[in-house]
Amino acid sequence: MSTNFSKNLKYLRTTYGIEQSELAEKVGKKSGSSVANWEKGLAVPNIEILIRLTHIFDVSIDELVKVTLQEESFPSINTLYLKLNRERKQSVYFHAQKELHDQNKAINFSDIVEIYGAVSAGTGEFLSDTEYHESISYSGEIPPHDYAVTVNGNSMEPMFTDKQIIFVNRTQEARNGQIVIAKYDGSSVYVKKLILDEQGCRLVSLNKDYDDLIVDHDHNLEVLGTVVL
Repeated sequence: MSTNFSKNLKYLRTTYGIEQSELAEKVGKKSGSSVANWEKGLAVPNIEILIRLTHIFDVSIDELVKVTLQEESFPSINTLYLKLNRERKQSVYFHAQKELHDQNKAINFSDIVEIYGAVSAGTGEFLSDTEYHESISYSGEIPPHDYAVTVNGNSMEPMFTDKQIIFVNRTQEARNGQIVIAKYDGSSVYVKKLILDEQGCRLVSLNKDYDDLIVDHDHNLEVLGTVVL
């Protein structure tokens, strides 16, 4: 992949007039050195960054990594245009203007979301504000929130699926029935439903294949936030 991808990336970046540092910022990298290494064929980005690149340059992943995106690989409209008579040239020109206008008017619902960790909908994950941070492209409505995390596992299905991004308000307090991000026994971090009733306090999975996590003298709980629903 690296040979085609490296050439294509450099070709697309220079065609669009984007500096390496600018492209790095668009895909969530701190400096242009990552882009430089990709263009030299010394490294390749992960799938999330590849997807972001396809959005930036309006190409498919196959076009980005498999074919050769050089000018000569595309049909040249200039040659065809010059063969047209004046009336048809004018028609092509006005049509191209309309296409460009419609393209510029198109609404893009994609945005960049900062992910600050992973939470388990299964066996427990470690969440950290400092050790894990990634910027990813997100399509859809982004509600007001303090931070976003990725769900790992299926214990909260059907509400949350594996690898889904969820948005969280930071708080140490939660009411009965709220979906919370909580640290259990001091290390594992879960997304669960908090239940407070006559049976005591526990973290409950919506997927009944998983047992409740009981909070008692032997098992402690620290609420880190509530999920924005």
